[in-house]
Amino acid sequence: MKTIISAKFGNAGKTAVILTTDPSGTVLVDLASPEDNSGGWRVVYQGWHGTTQDYTPTPIDPIEFAEAHIEKFFSTAKLLQMKVWLDLIPHESTPKLMSVFEWSATVTSLALSGSTELPVAPVIFLDVAQECIPLLLNA
Repeated sequence: MKTIISAKFGNAGKTAVILTTDPSGTVLVDLASPEDNSGGWRVVYQGWHGTTQDYTPTPIDPIEFAEAHIEKFFSTAKLLQMKVWLDLIPHESTPKLMSVFEWSATVTSLALSGSTELPVAPVIFLDVAQECIPLLLNA
């Protein structure tokens, strides 16, 4: 016998339901598809008289959100290389390099304040490298 213990919408459009069941455990039921790929649980759900809980989006971790945004522009290896340059070259000689670290701090601050509207990087890695390499070679 298939028993639904609880049900919760899996998306805002209410086209998917996550069921907690006995004996199958957690089952995802796609209500939008013409085919039932839930092993018969869609029919059981449609005849169920319980309450389906509303969908609640998973909260976004602001630090992970900021990291993902920064990684769109600079890989970890590029950020590490720029940190090496930052430690070796006087800051007044590297406005492009400094702009990357100021941008990174701004992105992190905005994400922590709850903003999802984050600025694009002010320069690309090649621009920073072209600024820093001659300074290192002439040092």
